[in-house]
Amino acid sequence: MYTVKNKPILALALALVFFSCGPDYKTEIINPQTFYPDGPTVWKGELFYVEYSMDRVMKYTPGEKNNQIFYKQKGCGPASAVVHREHLVVSCYDASTLLVLNTKGQLVKEIPADSIGETMVGPNDFAVHPSGTLFFTASGIFDPNAKPSGRIYYLKDNQPVRIADNLHYPAGIAFSLDGNTIYVTEHLAGKISYSHLENPSEGGNGTDWKVDTLSIFHQFGDEHIGQYSGPDGLKVDSGGNLWVTLFGSGKILQFSAETNPHSTILKEISLEEKFLTNIFLYEKENSVIITASADAFQFPYSGKVIRLDLRKQ
Repeated sequence: MYTVKNKPILALALALVFFSCGPDYKTEIINPQTFYPDGPTVWKGELFYVEYSMDRVMKYTPGEKNNQIFYKQKGCGPASAVVHREHLVVSCYDASTLLVLNTKGQLVKEIPADSIGETMVGPNDFAVHPSGTLFFTASGIFDPNAKPSGRIYYLKDNQPVRIADNLHYPAGIAFSLDGNTIYVTEHLAGKISYSHLENPSEGGNGTDWKVDTLSIFHQFGDEHIGQYSGPDGLKVDSGGNLWVTLFGSGKILQFSAETNPHSTILKEISLEEKFLTNIFLYEKENSVIITASADAFQFPYSGKVIRLDLRKQ
């Protein structure tokens, strides 16, 4: 996710299409004409995702095969959505705020700054810790030559508390199954980083979280990254393995849970779309939802929302 400007409203065409993704996987196009989609999640049986360049949150109802606008706020530039404590939390990348929405798509709360009143530059992706605490990345400046300015936050009493900084454009975030390790993609550094995560408070109530110095879980080579391309969305499956989307190279990788230098690639899947923004493990992990843009440099950044069946045909 990175900043774009001048975002007019265009009509949304809806359809359902199937196409082949290599010899082993089938994909279903959930939305064939979406605009910089990102941050998919499932809430009460429905799929939610954001359209960054349209300033809106979309809802897809599987039974009706219908995409519709759930919420829209001019200037938000949403990067992701997540279900947390019976609400949908949305990161406004452009506005540097968080939005809390109810089931009717109404704004319940807007969080404009962190716990010490500082701006959260580029809030991006979310992960809910096994304890129930919500963590998220704030990516900072999207510039390979800029000083790393990204941060990681968690919510304490509805206020973002900074837990790490000086990351080189952090995007995806996830946790090990036991919650003791935090993973984050550093897009412009071309790597996945990790750290031990500790909550010294009694009862694990999500206060006073601490991380150690981040270490490298996996450093991507030139075959997977470039000046503006790199690892983006990140999820951990029920086996503790990591799934990552590669923005710019059109690949999805699954890594073993072992840390560097044993970060073995278990699976590599290529899609036609090059700019894969995020991933969500779906249908008891038999499939994944992928958000992808065919064009990341020309407005309106047309793309697709795709369901990829992981069961080989």
